[in-house]
Amino acid sequence: MDHRAAILAKLASFDEPTAPLIDELRSMGWDWTGEPLLVLTAEHFLTVMDRFLSGRLTADQVEEWAENLEQREDVGFASGKEELLDEMLFFLANPSINYGITQESVSRLRQRLLEG
Repeated sequence: MDHRAAILAKLASFDEPTAPLIDELRSMGWDWTGEPLLVLTAEHFLTVMDRFLSGRLTADQVEEWAENLEQREDVGFASGKEELLDEMLFFLANPSINYGITQESVSRLRQRLLEG
């Protein structure tokens, strides 16, 4: 499962195009019964938010990133911040039912994360 963990880590860091990573993860199946292979941290979110706020990522790219990490059984959240990070991932993955992914909304989320 090291390969699966490596792909998840690449997806979380968002350092390369996500489409090939997502295709590869889909080929491995959705179900996972072990411990999470990736633990999302505040730093993962801050990196993506900062890239968006600086114009290096679009709202659609942020949504796709979050969508592909949300509700995965092989992904967990940093201890002590599980609820906050899960909520932020939901917000970013579902902008149409939240406030959208805008400079203002992401700035607010970022501030909340730094305070939380």
